[in-house]
Formats: sequence, structure tokens, C-alpha cells
Amino acid sequence: MAYRNADNRAMIAEILARNGPLRHAEPVPAEVILRHEGRVPGLLLDFWANHGIGELGDGLLKLCMPRMFAAPLGLLLEGDPDFDGRTVALAYGPFGNLVLWNEVHGLGLLSHPGAMIDAPFFGRDVSALDADRVLFDYVLGNDPRFMDVFDDDGREMHDRARAELGELPPGLIYGLMPADAFLEVGVAQLQVVVAEEWMTDRFLGQVYMLQDLMGDRLNIRAVGGPS
Repeated sequence: MAYRNADNRAMIAEILARNGPLRHAEPVPAEVILRHEGRVPGLLLDFWANHGIGELGDGLLKLCMPRMFAAPLGLLLEGDPDFDGRTVALAYGPFGNLVLWNEVHGLGLLSHPGAMIDAPFFGRDVSALDADRVLFDYVLGNDPRFMDVFDDDGREMHDRARAELGELPPGLIYGLMPADAFLEVGVAQLQVVVAEEWMTDRFLGQVYMLQDLMGDRLNIRAVGGPS
């Protein structure tokens, strides 16, 4: 198994030690890897080439093919001067939150409760940024509970949702209902749904805001083109 460098090999070994094993693993075709050279971090390309996609962290972090959410993201990002055509989904969580990567601005975390994209490097000088390290620190090597969702009482929902609704096969999520206008966040509002279909309904009915929560830059602007 070939890696771009020894650092990537070591980071991937640590990812699997922390958050493995990789469940529901599927290979990533060589043409997909080639198509995303220079568009996503090399660490992810090495992971794809050597291990494929699948679920890490007991199902909390689900690595996906970029095409999986291309259609719903196209609805949300259409006409956006920074994100349209330059942004792909790398992973999704059990409640439909997405890990995004933008060719210019790097990492983005899309959250449905709150209707936002948290982009910690948006508008900053990223010329010296180590994209592989960012992906490791914030996503692949991170505690996967960052993909859990808190209910209105401040309690994590994944374990309770799984106990109530069962394990999720690939491609399904626990979707808050109704997708286009849920008002409460709790296990009682969840249904097992097809992730892409739920997200399409969600993006048609909501305005998402661009945020930088770590940098305390809130409500930078709405995501998408002019309405």
C-alpha cells in the first residue's frame, strides 16, 4: 500500500487505532481518486486508496464518495461566489451533518440544527496551512462525537436514537422531521430516512448562514446566490 509520505501513513494508522475499525468499507475507484487530486487533502486520498470509505467512530463519522451529496449541495450552494462548484462532502454524520472541503477555504462543517456552515478558515490566508493536518486534527483523528447532535435539553442523541430506531445502514440517517421546518430537536422528532432525499428537502426550505465559530465571526453572510 503506497502513501504520499510517512506522515500520512502514521496519521492513518492513528486514525484507525483511535476511531476504527472501518465498518461497511467500500473501495474508492482509482478514477475518483485521480479526479480529486488537488481538490481535497492528500491524507484523504491516501485513506481512500488504502482503505476506501466506510464508517469510523462507531458510526458517528461516515466517509462518503463526494458524489453522494452533490445534488443537494448543488441546491444549497448554487450561485455562491465562494462555494459553488468548489466544495465537496467528505463525510456525513448520523443526523446528516456534513464535513465539507472547499478548494480555496478548506474545511467546513455543515450543521442542520442551527442551519449553518462553520468555516474556520474562510477569508483567511491559508497559503501556509497544512491541509492534511487540518483534516486529521478537526475530523479524522478527532473525537467522532463532534458529529453527534444535542437535543433541546443539551443531551447527545446518538446512543438514544440508535436504541430507539435501530442501527443505520449506509446511506440512511436519523432525520429531524419535518425536514424543511423542524422546530424541536429531540429523539421524538427523528425518523430513519434516506440521507440525500432528506437533505434535498431540508435545503429547499432553509437559509444556511456562514459562520466562523472558533474565530467568533458570526453570521458572516447567507450561503448561496442572490435571492
